[in-house]
Amino acid sequence: MSLIKRMSTARTLHRAISHASALYDAQQYEHAGEVAGEAAELASSVGRANRAALAWTLQARACQALRNPGWREPLDRALGELPRIGSEERALIAWEARMVEASGLVSEQLVDEAARAYSDAISAVSELISGLGGLFANQAYHRIDQSRLNLATLEHWRGDVSKALATYADVIDSSRRRKDGPVLLGALVARAAIQLLLDEYDDAHDCLEAFFHYFPETDFSSTHPIAIMTLVLRAATEYAKGQALAGSVDEAIDNLEQACELAERVPEAATARAEALGMLGRAHLVSGRAERAAECARAAADLASADPVITADAQAVLGTALFSSGRFEAARQAVRAGLDGVRGVDAPLARLELLALDAEICTAVGRHDEAVALIRDAVGHLVLASGRTGTTGHRQRLLSAQKSYHQRFLDMAVIAAEHGVRQAGLAALEASEAAREDTLAALLRQTSGTLRPQLADLLGQIDRLRVLCVERPASSTAETARFGPPLSYWEKRLGELQSELGQMVSGEFSRLYVPVPLDAEALVAASGTAAILSVTATDDDSEGLSGVVTWSIPGSAPGARRFELSVKETRILHSVMSNDRRFSSRWDQVRDGVAAQLIPAPLRDWLLTDASVRELNVVADHTLRALPVAALPLSADTVVADHASVNRLPLLRLLLHGRAATAPRAPAATTRVVAYFNPELPGSMQELRALSDLAAAGAVELTLIHRAEELASALERTSPDVLVLSTHGSGEGLAYAFQFVGGRPLVCADLLGLPLPPFFVAAACSSGSDAGADPTGLIATALATGCSALAAGAWDLPDASTAKILKAVYGAIAPSGRFTVRINDAVKSVYRSLPRESPVDWAGLMVTELPELKHPTDVSHR
Repeated sequence: MSLIKRMSTARTLHRAISHASALYDAQQYEHAGEVAGEAAELASSVGRANRAALAWTLQARACQALRNPGWREPLDRALGELPRIGSEERALIAWEARMVEASGLVSEQLVDEAARAYSDAISAVSELISGLGGLFANQAYHRIDQSRLNLATLEHWRGDVSKALATYADVIDSSRRRKDGPVLLGALVARAAIQLLLDEYDDAHDCLEAFFHYFPETDFSSTHPIAIMTLVLRAATEYAKGQALAGSVDEAIDNLEQACELAERVPEAATARAEALGMLGRAHLVSGRAERAAECARAAADLASADPVITADAQAVLGTALFSSGRFEAARQAVRAGLDGVRGVDAPLARLELLALDAEICTAVGRHDEAVALIRDAVGHLVLASGRTGTTGHRQRLLSAQKSYHQRFLDMAVIAAEHGVRQAGLAALEASEAAREDTLAALLRQTSGTLRPQLADLLGQIDRLRVLCVERPASSTAETARFGPPLSYWEKRLGELQSELGQMVSGEFSRLYVPVPLDAEALVAASGTAAILSVTATDDDSEGLSGVVTWSIPGSAPGARRFELSVKETRILHSVMSNDRRFSSRWDQVRDGVAAQLIPAPLRDWLLTDASVRELNVVADHTLRALPVAALPLSADTVVADHASVNRLPLLRLLLHGRAATAPRAPAATTRVVAYFNPELPGSMQELRALSDLAAAGAVELTLIHRAEELASALERTSPDVLVLSTHGSGEGLAYAFQFVGGRPLVCADLLGLPLPPFFVAAACSSGSDAGADPTGLIATALATGCSALAAGAWDLPDASTAKILKAVYGAIAPSGRFTVRINDAVKSVYRSLPRESPVDWAGLMVTELPELKHPTDVSHR
């Protein structure tokens, strides 16, 4: 071809592509696609690969604007032209094509594929930055930040809140430095949306104020008008959402109505309009205008939004409005439409709201079997969402905004149980455990300042591990999952992070406290011949403590029912936790009433019908975590301790994890003990004499330490079976401290990384006060670092009676067997000689013990 013809063809192609682009900007998408297609064919015929790729990409974008599923064909042709284009220009065109591809994949709900396309777009231009300078590098960074914004939106959908927030923060810093106004505005409003989700109202307000500050001075000359309108609408919506959260619902409604009127003039901004309408519907729901809420939600759901999560949110608002008006079947139809809309999207929070609403509707119309199945599904999504939230601080704030879910699930499970639904107890167990894990993780950082310098990044590693652990697909049998890489990939990553964390702390600590969906059937099976008692408080106010008690008896389906304690009973139980000595004289006033509420009749009968001592696994939350379960009466003259060895657990999930592996020992082997006894406590001295006598008789090998600094070397040197710390104690969490006379205390954080023995007697006041409340306390730390069983103080332990019990324990001490049984036997041998009405004297030594699993495997994943 002659030079003149080539120049003529180049001008023709340039004019054609420019014309197609102008048509697209004018929203004449069909005509734009036709012109772009003709230009692409011409460019291909004359070997102008760069022009062909641009034109095919433009045609694919026009197809997407028309909701034409045929967008893939022109895009594939565009990608096919890339190898014939020079490197720098190829990178920029590849970025454009990958962004269009990702947009199309999002519209088809192929979220993981879309994320890969956005990542490919970033990779396409990243390699150019080192070789470019000035304006070209700035354009490359502009493209990278645009891709990262879109990628963060997908992270937000999936519940990766911390990851999305970090991405938005990076983009805000980058775009502010480069004075890239449109990208900066997009990142600010997107970050504000997540901060409102986390109840970080002040931070969200700052982002929105920055948005309104930068908006007037932003250069939008190269920004599509629809993108500008979308930015404005999103900012208005988030601002109004903040007003509603702050209690100014009427002002929020006014602003949202104005935003919706503005959006109506621009049909192409359907996604932003749908979001504004959905939020307007929620505001009307709060103000009690159900019909108006339904109108707004229906209009939002009918819009051709490119965001399936926004559409699902609108269906949830519509379903709620219809449900509140008594239109149950119509409400279920809306919920099903919402669930169908996110069926291919990994969006646990969106599915959680819809599933919870569907369960409530089923409960209202008497379909309790369906309600239970929905509750269990919803609890799994709640745990998945809370685990994915990332850092504990963000997770705590997210869950404070979602706190009503736990109570709703438990209430519905109890109603189903009252109607004889067999799986209702399983649903209640799963909901209780989900609430319990939320409490544990919410407190994880409270005492992080006590960590030694070499362990300072422990919590950061746990956060990272939590984020990756919850990525495991719901099915533990499928090699490939519906979303993302195969299960084997996540198992490999999980193993890598556990090994990293295990260099400082046992991998067990990370594994046990990562929230993942729980299978209650596996939990019941793991309890074996022992029963389960789970007490979950849902209300604690001036009317008295109330909540749900769930139980499991071998051979029977788990049960669930509500409990309600009187104001007097609640106050007296509060006094246990506060170490109020008046509790001793007041216990007999409430013991029968408390037992009647917290020990269901089937469990009581099971405990009473066999002469042998059974085992009872107990978990109780909040006010009840120091509950003297062993002292609860079962009959006129017996208490729980007469019939059961009580195993107090901070999490029922611990039943799914076996003891730490230990080297085999001969049955007759001498028990090795490392111990510290406070010389200022008479009871401790009695314990010392008892163990010294046993050592003199050759029954134990006793190694005494006198300073906290000696513990590590003693453990390393003797590899003991039992560790005894009999002394004063105070503090909480990782800051809990065992006092050593004349030296520094031994802080709980010091135990992290030490090779603790299988059995640990922590005979110090309130050493077990973290039960069911704090995963960084002594119980969790001990189990994480090698212990199989721990005896700890539920409150301020009386010196004399505790010494009597422990002397009896030491007399039967052995390197194997159930520790709970030994403690219970010792308690029974002593407590009848003590004032029966005062459990303070004999029921404060709380035992937590891992089960002996024949095949210890992690079966906690559904």
